[in-house]
Amino acid sequence: MGTSSTSHHIRAVFFDFDGTLVDSERLHYECWMDAVEPFGGHITWPEYYQLLTGRSDRDAGLLLLTRAGHEPTEDHLTSACQAKTRAYLARFLDELRIEKSVTSWIRNTSDYLHIGVVTSSGEHEVAPVLVKCGIYNSLSLAVYGNDVKSLKPDPEPYLLAMQRATKAAQTHGERAITKEQCLAFEDSEAGISSAVAAGLRVVKVGSPKEVREILKKEGLAN
Repeated sequence: MGTSSTSHHIRAVFFDFDGTLVDSERLHYECWMDAVEPFGGHITWPEYYQLLTGRSDRDAGLLLLTRAGHEPTEDHLTSACQAKTRAYLARFLDELRIEKSVTSWIRNTSDYLHIGVVTSSGEHEVAPVLVKCGIYNSLSLAVYGNDVKSLKPDPEPYLLAMQRATKAAQTHGERAITKEQCLAFEDSEAGISSAVAAGLRVVKVGSPKEVREILKKEGLAN
């Protein structure tokens, strides 16, 4: 992780969504607390951030229901996950923003870099924000949670991202993109583990406000 003297060889940049492009983790937390309240569930924000950031809704539901003293049956789990999704979808489009400095970089850099979003969240929770912020059509690729069988920390999302980046490159008459030519931006341990397992170099992001500065340090932005 960190800077590299080979930044000028980077041909593909992959961004995680939640916690990396958008400051959404607190919103996920609040929606989960609403969803598990009927089950007597609760977890503090620091616990949630440590244990569930970057994890799937199913993983979160299992942990939160178990913590509440419930046997996490499929019915209970489905009910909690659906309640969380309803709460999230009612708020996310109004509350989430991508930093303007980052959207500007994506729009102005996508001619010579293959830029993608690689997330465990479903397309319906991500694509509308990309459209609203004006970068959906500037991306070479996107990998959503519904595109893969195994979510992060499994390497499958990033392996698929590399395949799609190569397909996009070859469509423009370029050679295949190698893992050494990819850079991933991630905020969670699950996401970092996924990228590393796929053989990618990964930069840890503390918050979406850091992304543009990290791009500068990597020699990818002025």
